[in-house]
Amino acid sequence: RHAVIALAPSPPGCRRAACESRLKPPACCESMARLASILATASAYAPLSDEGFWRDLRASVYDGKTGDLPRFEAFCADAQQDGPELTRLPTGQVVERGGHWPGLEARPVWDDAAWMLGLRLRAPEIADELAEVVFERARVRAEGAAWRNGFFYGDSPGFRNFDVFEVCTSASRRRAKSFPATMAALDAAGTPYGPRIVGFGRQRPGGSMLKFHSDKKNYVLTCHVPLDLPCLDDDAPRPDADELAFRRSLAEKVPFPVDGAGLAFAETDDDEPGGLIGHARWHDERGLPQKPSLVDTSFPHSAYSHLPERHAYVLLVDVWHPDLSEEERRAISIFLAKRRGAGLANPTGPGGG
Repeated sequence: RHAVIALAPSPPGCRRAACESRLKPPACCESMARLASILATASAYAPLSDEGFWRDLRASVYDGKTGDLPRFEAFCADAQQDGPELTRLPTGQVVERGGHWPGLEARPVWDDAAWMLGLRLRAPEIADELAEVVFERARVRAEGAAWRNGFFYGDSPGFRNFDVFEVCTSASRRRAKSFPATMAALDAAGTPYGPRIVGFGRQRPGGSMLKFHSDKKNYVLTCHVPLDLPCLDDDAPRPDADELAFRRSLAEKVPFPVDGAGLAFAETDDDEPGGLIGHARWHDERGLPQKPSLVDTSFPHSAYSHLPERHAYVLLVDVWHPDLSEEERRAISIFLAKRRGAGLANPTGPGGG
């Protein structure tokens, strides 16, 4: 299912009043091709039980160097052990095999990093470019880009409330050229690009919530930069009966904030969420964007929005955990590249720097 992006006439005085357009839904074949690509990528991952994989990984990481990386060796030993695909750490984080780097500080919400100030100052410029590219010129449609409902988590109740628009990943910068101002702002800020994604996210309005979940890697943090798109938006689909039932059930278990939009972290017991242990606010009760936040999404978390009509938009940037050394970042990058069956074309992340 694809929604037609139909824009209402812009209100008087809007800084983007010239924008009034309609985008057609992407063809079904594009969606099928994207799904096939995701499945093919997943099936191509190197198995962690392959001893040859680990020998080759160590050879590439050390590359003739003397000495070893103690935490890398502990990471390898842990990832090679047979066991469940997901593990709950004593910290409350939930990680996959190959997703736990030992000895890293763990907290769901981090203090602001110095490089985040530049993103806060340039958030209006980033929001303008998002509106221009996605809603006005639609330049990226020719490259197969679109809002991805549910991202990798599917279209079940809860997950369908959050859409992601990829700008670049550690494997591809193909769409980054469509967002020069955004990438320039990230580069100028000195963003410590991580190994996952730079993109835009949006949470549906009207009391929507995500299922609590983990992104399964403790060596990546995520910066969310809330954005203000006052004049442009898609119509969010109305929640069906299953979605409304999910929201009522989750609201009874977790004391979500009662207004605005943001990210909530909760304790979990047998995958059932309980009390909140952290909160990062994206938009206030009036829908105004708040300062950027830095969070660890290996802790179970949910996005929510009580905004009445409009999506809550954020720039999301995955960055390296600050406790990692440069050698450790390189080791993780090599590990991920080899698991994808790819060469190490970009060892430092989506930004390439």
